[in-house]
Amino acid sequence: MFGTLVIAYLFLGGAGAGALTLATVLCLLIPRENVTARLIAPNGRRTRTVLHARPVYRRFITPVYAVALVALAFGALALTADLGIADRAWYLFAMPHPTFMTLGAFSLVAALVLCLALGAAWALPQLHWSYRLVQVLQVAGLVVGFVVMAYTGFLLSDLQAVPFWHTGWLPALFILSSLSCGCAVVLGASTFSGALDFFATTARHMLVLDVVVIAVEVAVVVGFLATAMTGPYATTAAASAQSLLIGADAPGFWGGFALCGIGLPLALEIYALVTHRGTSNLTVVASAALLVGGFVLRYSVVIAGIHPLVWM
Repeated sequence: MFGTLVIAYLFLGGAGAGALTLATVLCLLIPRENVTARLIAPNGRRTRTVLHARPVYRRFITPVYAVALVALAFGALALTADLGIADRAWYLFAMPHPTFMTLGAFSLVAALVLCLALGAAWALPQLHWSYRLVQVLQVAGLVVGFVVMAYTGFLLSDLQAVPFWHTGWLPALFILSSLSCGCAVVLGASTFSGALDFFATTARHMLVLDVVVIAVEVAVVVGFLATAMTGPYATTAAASAQSLLIGADAPGFWGGFALCGIGLPLALEIYALVTHRGTSNLTVVASAALLVGGFVLRYSVVIAGIHPLVWM
């Protein structure tokens, strides 16, 4: 039903959307006076406020938009490749129908455009983008990013043929995982750019946010699996849950998701917060572990949900 390309899209789309969402929130929280300048017209009679961020802010924000753009672009390519023929992807736009697939296609394109525009606005101050316009685009990016995060979960939960996926827990789980992957992108990209050293307070807030998100994600995973075991389609859905917990898919679920994607980054982040000894190495390891866990989560959920009674 769903192959590796769709799983790759679910991960890349979610991680890119999470990064876009968090990048726009961070940009909206930056004090206006730190990222603006007054541009005076040649006649001296008119001025306008343009985006002109200090270099350190550009080093912090631009890589996040760049990584989000790349993730979303490769996610779109994976989805198009899965459709088999590019014309089929075009039909989603030429003849749209009110489906989650159509919503996802339009929101994905919007996210790509916004990432490109906002990345250019922050990276190239000489373009003199209107500060008000950038603010509007950032609010739009926040909304579109959330839609893409949610869509990756609703795409699966809307399929009644797979009882394991047909639950409201799944969109919530994918949203939380996407936010966590977004935190990984923000921390990882800004670490490699060297900007995170200048934003210790922001880094700490990001770590606190991710710890909270991971904790809620664990609770949602428990609710998701418990519902599968006891819900109205328990016979089929429970087989998928058992496959994750004690069956053929258990090694990936426990090793790749629970240990690598939850336990390791949570331990590293709590250590950094408690000891105030967060280092770039710890940040990079935690970010990489979060991204691995985000992919394994989607892979495990998709594989375990594909008609388990047929394959068992």
